[in-house]
Amino acid sequence: MYFPKKKINMGLLNKILNIFNLNNSVINYSPYSFSKIDIWERCPYRFKLKYIDKVKTSFEPNLALLKGSFLHHCIEYSTEGKEYQTNEVFTEEEKKKAIEILTKFTKSELYKLYLSANGKHEVKFGILKENNIYKADSFDNINSIFKGKIDYVFQRDDELYIVDWKSGKYTEENEQKFDQLLLYAIWGFLKYPKIDTINCSFVYMEHLKENMNSFHRKDLKHYIQTYIQYINKIESDQLFEKIESDQCEYCEYKKFDYCNEKVKIREDIEVDLNTLNEKQLFNLMKLGEIDAITYYGYSQELKNK
Repeated sequence: MYFPKKKINMGLLNKILNIFNLNNSVINYSPYSFSKIDIWERCPYRFKLKYIDKVKTSFEPNLALLKGSFLHHCIEYSTEGKEYQTNEVFTEEEKKKAIEILTKFTKSELYKLYLSANGKHEVKFGILKENNIYKADSFDNINSIFKGKIDYVFQRDDELYIVDWKSGKYTEENEQKFDQLLLYAIWGFLKYPKIDTINCSFVYMEHLKENMNSFHRKDLKHYIQTYIQYINKIESDQLFEKIESDQCEYCEYKKFDYCNEKVKIREDIEVDLNTLNEKQLFNLMKLGEIDAITYYGYSQELKNK
């Protein structure tokens, strides 16, 4: 039986063929971080400009970023009994508001709960893969697959706590995503082999609220695979399409007219179904690209070979 060529959406093709496999391929865009992956998820074209084309801009951070940086440093210094002196461009009114937020937070139960633990601030890390084994490593190792920086880490009893300070608006608990903290938890399990539970929190300083999620060592392989899947998607991307959203106004490339061209539409290409294996064809059927009759006919043909 011979099956003709069929036009297939190129965006689906990478998922179907799994053309990139981390186990046997060179990783082109490592090291990865949560922010790097997040940029690709929001707009692959921005990822391309930033990490592949390495386009530099003179983009200046907005007030929200400046406020966040200021508050992060103030918390670190406050635990050492010091006052943080900033060189960032703040008006007196803006600085006053930020200090009011900090003062209110340092008097809260959340502050006492976490900062009394005498943990480590600004923990930089790398995750390395050697001989198919993942291990915690130095941030400076150029061979690391993943890199990151954690705001605050401490151990209490037999559990590890990882905290990310938030200075913006509060995200409701049922809408909070923990992908960022998942990467930090992976590092935690690799760094501390005797820790079985890691509690990760987003702490919203201005709102005196936190959203927490607990991760468990028994699920570590699944956690790692989640991030490997992110890499697979990015490494196999051949289009790096633009995605327009309300986030575009904050993009450094939008402000400098890199995105004025017409948004590219996914193209269809011809795929010879006879070159696919049964699993790949099954994926096509699930995605509605071929019908069940075609799949089962092809499946039967493979069994008879």
